[in-house]
Amino acid sequence: MLLSHIHPTIISLQETFLKDNKIVTFKGYFSYHSYASEIIGVAHGGSTILVNLSTPHRRLHLQTSLQAVVICVTN
Repeated sequence: MLLSHIHPTIISLQETFLKDNKIVTFKGYFSYHSYASEIIGVAHGGSTILVNLSTPHRRLHLQTSLQAVVICVTN
């Protein structure tokens, strides 16, 4: 898998189609999700941010109806 060869610090994914009843993890990464909305049983949208376990960061919480995930990374 690409993650095991490159070891990126942060990965941002769009259109994940993840529903809130699914648990998705990636070895070596914290994962933060904004789950997809569901219309007539079909998932739409969704976003995820993966952060390497060695990267100092914290999640920021948004007051929005957008499917968004935000983190603050310390360099």
